[in-house]
Amino acid sequence: PWAVFAAIEDPVVALVATAIALRIAADAIWCDLDDAASDRRFGTASIPARLGPSAAWATGLVLTALGGGLAALVAPDGRGAAWAIAAVAGGAWLAVRRPPRVRDLVELRLVVEVAGLALLSAVARLP
Repeated sequence: PWAVFAAIEDPVVALVATAIALRIAADAIWCDLDDAASDRRFGTASIPARLGPSAAWATGLVLTALGGGLAALVAPDGRGAAWAIAAVAGGAWLAVRRPPRVRDLVELRLVVEVAGLALLSAVARLP
């Protein structure tokens, strides 16, 4: 799969693709928290099953922060930074709360972030 990134010639597109890939990886790790017990039972090599929930939350937060940092580089008008802050804040909130079912909240978090950024963009265009 990394060959796809090597084939991208536009550096902005490569940064955006990497930011999205990091976000997807973080969300996948967090969603795997719901399946950690069965992953361990059946030998599935997921981060939550191998390293435990604390490491899974921390890994997801690091990946989210890295992806957000790339987004901030690509969108220097502040929207990338706003997304990074929202993504990390949402992930940190989940990590602190540690809900018993993570998957639905991880998916909802993305919807809230996108809606918030759309609202910020709309407000920024007001006269």
